[in-house]
Amino acid sequence: ELYAKKISELDYKNKRKFFEPFSGFRQKVLDKIDEIFVSKPERKKPSGALHEETFRKEEEFYQSYGGKEGVLKALELGKIRKVNGKIVKNGDMFRVDIFKHKKTNKFYAVPIYTMDFALKVLPNKAVVQGKDKKSGLIKDWILMDENYEFCFSLYKDSLILIQTKDMQEPELVYFNAFTSSTVSLIVSKHDNKFETLSKNQKILFKNANEKEVIAKSIGIQNLKVFEKYIVSALGEVTKAEFRQREDFKK
Repeated sequence: ELYAKKISELDYKNKRKFFEPFSGFRQKVLDKIDEIFVSKPERKKPSGALHEETFRKEEEFYQSYGGKEGVLKALELGKIRKVNGKIVKNGDMFRVDIFKHKKTNKFYAVPIYTMDFALKVLPNKAVVQGKDKKSGLIKDWILMDENYEFCFSLYKDSLILIQTKDMQEPELVYFNAFTSSTVSLIVSKHDNKFETLSKNQKILFKNANEKEVIAKSIGIQNLKVFEKYIVSALGEVTKAEFRQREDFKK
């Protein structure tokens, strides 16, 4: 008897859906899925609180910034804010502007917070890590003058191509956040798949695990490659065209 007669017509139709059209079909499909680049839109719109809810006394920041003079400098740089006579920590950092020194080719980052957007004042100083050894005060940030050129702006889920000094080649990753205290990036693998990490990617994502493939403390100054890319809704990746730095003023 024919095979179709041995099972019900409905059962046959259901089973037929899962017949492989050729040998190795399933594996080829899985391989193709792994090749798909997961698309994420940039989160450009400022959102979140302008500052943290807790209001603090000035003295509470003396240790962090090196006394009263250090607190005044931190206020000037926008590291902390004064609201109604009290001091508060910043709210969300929704954008980071990347510059490059014209001679040394080192990269610098200007953090931009929701408070800056609300005040319509575009910051123009790049973060410098640490304190002055002699005075104990936080170091002066660097003004992005004619010696520096603007490269691009980063938002949550901006796509970037980076290569550290230990990597053999650059990798496309998503920008998660910028840590001003260490002047470093937090980035993630586009599909968050631990099992498909290449040898080169394992150098970047050295602390990755099966739950999340994230790399922290990626210092920006000595990156061999640092470029911005654009990904379409279909996962097509192209290098971002240069755009002038966007101001808040209309």
